[in-house]
Amino acid sequence: LESDSLLGPFEPLTDGAVTPADWECLDGTLYVENDVPYIVFCHEWLQIGAGTVCAQELSKDLRNPVGEPWVLWSADTPSWRCDMNGKGAFVTDGPFLFRRNNTLCCIWSSFSKNEYVEAIAFSDNGSIFGKWIIGEKLLLDSNGGHGMLFDTFEGEQMFICHSPNKTPEEQAEIEANYIANEREYQHKKDLENNKFSSNIENKLNIINTKQNIKKIVIINKKRKKIISGTGLLFYQNSLEKDEKK
Repeated sequence: LESDSLLGPFEPLTDGAVTPADWECLDGTLYVENDVPYIVFCHEWLQIGAGTVCAQELSKDLRNPVGEPWVLWSADTPSWRCDMNGKGAFVTDGPFLFRRNNTLCCIWSSFSKNEYVEAIAFSDNGSIFGKWIIGEKLLLDSNGGHGMLFDTFEGEQMFICHSPNKTPEEQAEIEANYIANEREYQHKKDLENNKFSSNIENKLNIINTKQNIKKIVIINKKRKKIISGTGLLFYQNSLEKDEKK
């Protein structure tokens, strides 16, 4: 969809899907590398059993696919995976790519121990075409996921997800500084020592603080107008704990 304003109205940009017509796909997110746009999306587990996260190059105007899609990783790969029905059903949801220095990362959701979780994957060469390694440490280990990252007007990084994972009780939850203290890593040394995934996790200092997630609203008193965000309304200054509703 496209619009001249965040407030809409939004109109179709394409004449149809940019993912394969015979695939069940969801949760597409835009990623741009070297001025080339890609859509990163999930190939639905309901169709293929072990869900996958895939990438598809797009034309510059985003209207058409270019070439064929390819698989970045499958949900049956990590050790913490969970077979949802005992017949090879592994979920992929909500990929969101971001870069920390030279490290290309993607947060995404699946299930572990029958709990909805937020996980992270890393490209081994900083490119969408690299080998993707799924972190063994979960960002959220229960009842929350489908996350994204954004920066506040003051430049503070925030993590947003929905929790609990139960309809109709889902609500947006956000937390400051969820992934912090990024540092570059030595690809060859980590690969040679077979410590690639754990070393990346240590150097990114992934913080698992589910118990400290805060439901907050940000207010912009200067503009005196609502600015919409992902599942929440954002203004400029944080409210006190007893004021947030």
